[in-house]
Amino acid sequence: MRKFLAILILNLSFINISQANDIKNFQIENISVGDSLLDYFSKAEIKKHKFFLAQAKGNTEYTKIHLEKIKNIEMYDRLGATFRTSDQSYTVTTVEGIIWFRDNINSCLKKRDKIIKELSSLFKSQRKNDTGKRKHFVDKDSYTYDYYIIFGNINNWPQDHILVSCYDWSKKTRNWDHLRVAIVRSEYSKWLEKLAGN
Repeated sequence: MRKFLAILILNLSFINISQANDIKNFQIENISVGDSLLDYFSKAEIKKHKFFLAQAKGNTEYTKIHLEKIKNIEMYDRLGATFRTSDQSYTVTTVEGIIWFRDNINSCLKKRDKIIKELSSLFKSQRKNDTGKRKHFVDKDSYTYDYYIIFGNINNWPQDHILVSCYDWSKKTRNWDHLRVAIVRSEYSKWLEKLAGN
C-alpha cells in the first residue's frame, strides 16, 4: 500500500521496513514515480499543460507538467511531474510539490528542517545526504539547500531518492523562493546532471 509524503505531519511511522525501502510506495498528492499520467488525466489534458524546462536550453528529452492546472491539490501551491518525452505511456519519473516562500528563505529553511526531522525518523535505514548551501547551475547568485534520502548505494550516485530542498533565487531571476519535496527516479537525476555539466 502506498503512503503519502505530507508536509506538516508525516503519519508514516506505521509502515514496515520492506515498504520503506521501495520508493514507489510513496506519493505526493496521490501520484508516485512509475505511475502513468494516463491513469489520472487524458492525453489532451497532458498535451495542453506540458512544457520543457527553460534551463534545458532546447534539450527536450524530458517533459514537465504543472498538474495543479488540471488537478485539485491540498498541501502544495504547485504540483509538478516529469516524464520522458518519447514515452507514450507518460510514466512519471519525478513528482514534486512546491510551497512558495516569496523572499523568505529563512521560513523556508525552518520548514525544511522540520520535514527533514520527520523523514529522518521514518527512513532510519536509508542513506541521507545534506549538501548544504550550493550555487544553482542556472544562476551563480541563486542557491539551493538540498537534503536527499537515497534508495540505493550513495557511491553509485545518482540513485532514486526523495529530495527536500529550499531554493533561494536572486531577484534578477524573478523566481520565487520555495520549498520543494520531490520523489525522483535516478534516470531523471542523470539527465539534470548532464544539463548542469556535472
